[in-house]
Amino acid sequence: MTLFDILGRYFWLIALVFGALSYLAAARSVESFDDGDPRATSEAKSLRLWFAMVSTTPWLVMGVGILFGGVPNVWSYFRPQDGNPYVLAWFVTIFLIALVHLYWVFFRGGAEKTVALQPFSMRSTLGDITLTPGRVKLFAAIGPFWVLAWVVMAVFMDAHIPK
Repeated sequence: MTLFDILGRYFWLIALVFGALSYLAAARSVESFDDGDPRATSEAKSLRLWFAMVSTTPWLVMGVGILFGGVPNVWSYFRPQDGNPYVLAWFVTIFLIALVHLYWVFFRGGAEKTVALQPFSMRSTLGDITLTPGRVKLFAAIGPFWVLAWVVMAVFMDAHIPK
């Protein structure tokens, strides 16, 4: 089995490990904040945990598809047009997460909570990105359309699956 085969079969597990490491790093960095910092509150810690759990969901769905659903590897997830129910469930999971995020941001005060509690840092090559409620709402609004565009792109790309 080559490294390419291992990555194709266990990409979902690698994604879970990196997600867990990212969550642990964020949780550890919060320990250095003083008690008055909103990022150190129990609500911010709970929000970080929820974000981490939700972000693992698609990778768990992918793992189930690969281990039990007859999906040979991660490359099959580039072909939703084949109609594999596990591949479709993976795309539906991501779309539902985007819709729930949209609802939470717009109707449950999620944008304001995200700005106030700073559950995760946003960095780019240009430095830290300042979160505003408007930016959070913009990305939440784009999310479901981005997922749909991604599915359409995957269908029209008609990717070849390595054997």
